[in-house]
Amino acid sequence: MVAVCSGAITDVEVCPVVEIDKIIGKRIEKGRRRKGLLQHELGAAVSRSESWVGQVERGGAHGPHVRADC
Repeated sequence: MVAVCSGAITDVEVCPVVEIDKIIGKRIEKGRRRKGLLQHELGAAVSRSESWVGQVERGGAHGPHVRADC
């Protein structure tokens, strides 16, 4: 499975979904820490477990998928 990393149709760069998941996970972790939240607090806010939040931050869990058209 792959996802498109750039929006240009003529110059498409393809990245493995795993790498994208890790990048997103790091951004979620950074935002959580910036807000001063613990994993269990963020999990409670989104109705998920602390372990799920940890998996997402490591790029290993999949939540609801949102399609972003460039």
